[in-house]
Amino acid sequence: MGEGADVRRASVGRSVLLHALCRTAEAVRRAVLHQADQNRQLVTEWDELFCPEWHRSLLTVFAVMAVGAPAADASPLFCETLAAVCGAVLHAPGVVLLHHALPARVDPDLDESHLFLSNLAEAEQSRPYQEDGRDDPKLALPTLFRLITSQTEPLVSGLLSDLAAGQTCLVDPSHESHCVVLTHLMAWHLAISYAGHLDTARKVMTAEALREDGLLDNLLQQLFSLMPDSPEVPESYADTHKSYFELEPIFDLSGSGSAEEVHHWACRTYAELLRQLPVLARSWRSSCERALALRVERLTADHVSPLLLAEEFGRLQAADKAIDNMTVRARPSVREVSAVYAMEEVSTELVVKLPTDYPLGHVVADAAGRRVGVAAGQWRMWMLQLTTFLTHQNGSVLDGLLLWKQNIDKRFQGVEECNICFYVLHGSNYQLPKLACRNCKKRFHPACLYKWFNTSSKSTCPMCRQLF
Repeated sequence: MGEGADVRRASVGRSVLLHALCRTAEAVRRAVLHQADQNRQLVTEWDELFCPEWHRSLLTVFAVMAVGAPAADASPLFCETLAAVCGAVLHAPGVVLLHHALPARVDPDLDESHLFLSNLAEAEQSRPYQEDGRDDPKLALPTLFRLITSQTEPLVSGLLSDLAAGQTCLVDPSHESHCVVLTHLMAWHLAISYAGHLDTARKVMTAEALREDGLLDNLLQQLFSLMPDSPEVPESYADTHKSYFELEPIFDLSGSGSAEEVHHWACRTYAELLRQLPVLARSWRSSCERALALRVERLTADHVSPLLLAEEFGRLQAADKAIDNMTVRARPSVREVSAVYAMEEVSTELVVKLPTDYPLGHVVADAAGRRVGVAAGQWRMWMLQLTTFLTHQNGSVLDGLLLWKQNIDKRFQGVEECNICFYVLHGSNYQLPKLACRNCKKRFHPACLYKWFNTSSKSTCPMCRQLF
């Protein structure tokens, strides 16, 4: 009996000590962050010396506790300690999480709906990749995303159905709807981030599936019913001068919750949607009622566009050098990007102007005055191609410039343009025009030809009208 009591006392002592360590580390972390502006050396020492070692040890403790956690009969002390450990693990640096030495805990025989991370990692291998040249092929999001959002969508839509246009819903943190709305927003934020990290072809296919389903139209309508009129963060939620769009997610494991959490995740999800799938957001805005469209434009231009423009110009300045035979220069103060292309005796210069409500507004590409060895008609066609890509594709300005450059490169290499879209490289899948008419020998992109067959209801060549 005495030995058992000693074991229990030792277990209680370890739990109390661990709980205290986690709370102390969190207090130190907050204190260090509070001194970030005054003492950068202190922050650097914490980030590089103390923080990684602390979290490496904590990850092992977390894994042991999570695996050996009792069921519903867990003691209050155990629950409090596990919550403290979870709260501390949330702030572990990414490099520690990615390079930990914990044993694998995934059973390959488990059903895929239980494997969230492996579902994401293996999704592209398990789903078909359509390369048959059909127009606008579609690729749905992984199963787990659709499973979660299909359950939360009707509940969130029902909650917001009686809301008048322009009103913001305040979700009661004590009601179960608060958890449902947060789950809905977090799932969509992750889904949009996932779509944004796909390769170009799959990103286009996924965006097309979302457009056809109308799911993002519903989401955007919900976001503007959940975002506050002013995205400034109240002191009761976080001690910061940042807006909800800038502030990193805050995970509160105390279970108390707050209405501000919903505001925060709605703002973060809208910013991520503009970052990864701007064309879909632009299309939705154009179909909104005037009052809502004005609110969308105002909020985007005032609070989201400055963030995304800073990110865009950061990428451009990182590439602010010669890229083979093209030189890119970023001018953030006037929201412009200049590009100079030179090949043999040909020299062209263009300027891309970004709008104040980027990426909702239209990007304009125009000549900068210098054009040597390029006919006016050819130059207009190149400008049209670049403008089309920047307007209708979910890519960055740098992506558009690189595609424009590759098209011109291929032209000078003697590769024939597609006689439907007049691109060398297709704007979506980057394919070359590889289908040729047996009669006139003109070449076409498979996707362009498929679209021609569909819209014309004919199987003839677009040029000579002979049976293809």
